[in-house]
Amino acid sequence: MKHTDLNETDTILLITDVQLKLFNSMYCNEELKNNLVKLVKAFKILHFPVVFLEQNPKGLGRTIKELADIDKSSKIFEKMSFGVKGLDLFFEYLTDKSIKNIFLCGIEAHVCVMQTGRDLIRSGYNVHLITDAVSSRKKHDLDTGTERLKQEKAVVSSTETAIFEILKRCDKKEFKQILELVK
Repeated sequence: MKHTDLNETDTILLITDVQLKLFNSMYCNEELKNNLVKLVKAFKILHFPVVFLEQNPKGLGRTIKELADIDKSSKIFEKMSFGVKGLDLFFEYLTDKSIKNIFLCGIEAHVCVMQTGRDLIRSGYNVHLITDAVSSRKKHDLDTGTERLKQEKAVVSSTETAIFEILKRCDKKEFKQILELVK
């Protein structure tokens, strides 16, 4: 994987399947929600795009309101597959926006997050797995999904690491907003 500088023109936050009918059964779901909210707000403050994937939204519902309401301009892609292989509109979006770097989070770590990350890595994208912003129903499955993506060469990250990595400097005008967000 080729590492590149992260900027708002080639980097996105991708939130996978954080949907109503799945969310409440996730391991440590309140911590998960808090970290996801921080990420969406930080990416919005810093003008980085946020993209949502929704697995079978007719059956599983839409992205939880706490995330979807932060930035209504976020792009949403519906899917029936667990990963993104063959999701042509999504890959067209990535190509049109010249995306190289993807910060990946969501649920479930061992199914949709793992398969999405694997598909993206194998398609040549730099994937940063935000480990404290992914979950599964069982901790063992969370650990398994995270380990699988490490084996696929995802960059392992955390919520605060990701936020400060895209912020880059303490002399930016957004620094105080970001600092308040992570406290």
